[in-house]
Amino acid sequence: MINNFLSSFTDDLARPSRFKVKINIPAKLNGIIDAQTLSLRCENAQLPGRTISTSDLKIYGPSEKFPYQSAYEDITLTFIVGGSMLEKTVFNEWMNYINPTQNWNFEYKKNYVSDITVTQYDMSNNEIHNIKMIDAFPIAVNQLDLDWSNDNSYHKLNVTFAYTYWELLSTAQPAHALVSGKNSPFNLAAAIQIGALAANAGQALKNGNPYAILGVAGAATSIIPSLGGTKTLSSVINSQGRGTLDTQLDQNASKINQDKFTIQGMKSTTDKFLP
Repeated sequence: MINNFLSSFTDDLARPSRFKVKINIPAKLNGIIDAQTLSLRCENAQLPGRTISTSDLKIYGPSEKFPYQSAYEDITLTFIVGGSMLEKTVFNEWMNYINPTQNWNFEYKKNYVSDITVTQYDMSNNEIHNIKMIDAFPIAVNQLDLDWSNDNSYHKLNVTFAYTYWELLSTAQPAHALVSGKNSPFNLAAAIQIGALAANAGQALKNGNPYAILGVAGAATSIIPSLGGTKTLSSVINSQGRGTLDTQLDQNASKINQDKFTIQGMKSTTDKFLP
């Protein structure tokens, strides 16, 4: 069971520390802080979830749940506050743009909403998950506590955003999907035979009998089509993607092919001088 669990992971685990948030600030607020700086200051974020609201209906027998709408929870982003406190300034101004304190008249929604993009990266900095929250806007900016005795810390600003819904822009494909020949499933029995032939060839070389490789290569040629019609032992074993053991077999197979062509060249040269 443990081995099955471990083998289910074909690549690294997704790390919560590998992310980027991009906020498209409304045009009216441009100039307070640039979007790139705001993105770099985002210390904590979420990949939002989704809930389907249901209602119970009983016709006959047990009651059943029926969906009637999707619901999206608000998200909270945490920002590191710089010495000029521009991060707090921009969100204060954003909220004041939505509902200005001069007259308390709310702005039209289309003018103050913005899209927020959250991107998850793997350990090699490749994008593996990318979502966009549509028509987002801040609905709460937390207070910043002040304390004479706290001289070794810094302000963190929590901003809660509402949005209409989110959509998936891109996500990674399985990193280690099986690769097989055209119209041909993976043939385990043939792969085992190939492995055995590779081992026999390696032993033949070790025993100083290079001509035995020709027989091994000939036998392998008859097996290879069952693995999808590939032409070399190296490409067959490599195409199966089966881990450390196959890597070793791949190296052996490549050695076999190299030695086979070398021996064939030596044999053709020798035949010129033999009666």
